Amino acid sequence: MRARDVGAVAWLACGTDPIEKPEKGLVSMDRISRVRRHAVVALIAAGAALTPVAYASAADESTTDGMRAASTEWSTEYVGARASGIRWVEGAFPERYLHVEGELTGPADGCASVWEQWTHDFVVFPKKKIATACDGESVPVRTGNSVNFPTISGQLWLCEGTTSADNCGQPVRLTGS
Repeated sequence: MRARDVGAVAWLACGTDPIEKPEKGLVSMDRISRVRRHAVVALIAAGAALTPVAYASAADESTTDGMRAASTEWSTEYVGARASGIRWVEGAFPERYLHVEGELTGPADGCASVWEQWTHDFVVFPKKKIATACDGESVPVRTGNSVNFPTISGQLWLCEGTTSADNCGQPVRLTGS
C-alpha cells in the first residue's frame, strides 16, 4: 500500500487530512485495527458484566431458577361483576411468557364474561372469551401469552353477557414488563 493510500484510510478513519499534514496525518493500519479491537472488547465486556445485574433486579426470590418476575395485581368491575387476580412473567429473552390468573364473580342477576385481546407487532387480534360467570357464581380466569418483544401486549375486558364483547368496561392492560 502506498503512503498516499494509507493517508486516505487514515483520513476516513480518524478525520485527519494527509494532504495538509502528511507526517502527522498518516496512521498505520495496525493502529486503526488495534483501536477498533479494543473498543469491541470493551463493549462486549460491559454487556457481559451488566447482564446478570438486569436479571437479578427482575427476579423473584420465590423461584428456584431466578427467572420469575414479581407478580402484579389486576382488577376490574362492570355491571355488578368483578374480575381480579395477578399476572407475572417467567423466563428470559427469548422465551418469556406472561401468565394471568384470577377469578371472575358474576353479577347477582345475569351473566358476565372476561375476554382477552392480544396485540403482536401492532397487529390487534380479535377478542376471545376466556371465562363466563352467571348469577353470582365464581369461576377461575387463566390465560397467558409469549411476550418476547415489547411490541406484544394484551388486554382483559369484562363484558356484559356471554356471546358478545360489545358492552364492556375499561380494559385491564397486560404487558410483559
